[in-house]
Amino acid sequence: AYAAPDVLSILPSTTIAAWTSLFTGEPPARTGVTGNEWFSRAEARFHAPAPVTVEDVEQALAVFSEDYLGARIRVPTLYERADVRSYVALSQVHRGADLLLVPDLGDLGELALAAAEGLADREESVEREAFEQLDRSAVEKVVAAVQRHGVADLQVVYFPGVDLYTHVAEQ
Repeated sequence: AYAAPDVLSILPSTTIAAWTSLFTGEPPARTGVTGNEWFSRAEARFHAPAPVTVEDVEQALAVFSEDYLGARIRVPTLYERADVRSYVALSQVHRGADLLLVPDLGDLGELALAAAEGLADREESVEREAFEQLDRSAVEKVVAAVQRHGVADLQVVYFPGVDLYTHVAEQ
C-alpha cells in the first residue's frame, strides 16, 4: 500500500467532491463535481450522487450501475491517466478502471438513506453491523477479483461503511 504524504483535501471536504478531486488531481471548479449534491445551471438539473437533502437514492445507485458520477467529471481520472491495469472496489470515482467491484446496490441504498436520516435526526440509532458488513463485502470482492483476474497494478478499495457510519455514530 502507499499513502501519499502531501495529499490534501478540498475545503470543505465534502465526500464526493473530495474523492473526485483526489482521483483527478483537480479542484471542484475544474472537475465539475462541487459537492455530494449540486445544481448544474448548464443542464438545469440537480445531481445527488451522495444524497443528503433528498431521499431519492437513484443517482447514488447509478454511480455504480451507469457510472453516473464519471459522466459528470470533466477532467481525466487517475485510472485514465495512469493507463495501467486497475481495479476499484466500491469507490464512486472509477471511470477508466478496468474492473469495478460493486456492493449489493439494495444494501447500499438503504445504508445511504439511513446515514442521511441519521444526520437529520441524531436521536435515532443506526445499527453498526450493517455498515460493517458492507466493508467486509468490499474485502471479499477484492480477494475474489484477485483470485479470478490476478493482481492489479493499481488497486483502490473504498470502505463506505466506515465513512457512512462515522457520520451517524454517537460521539
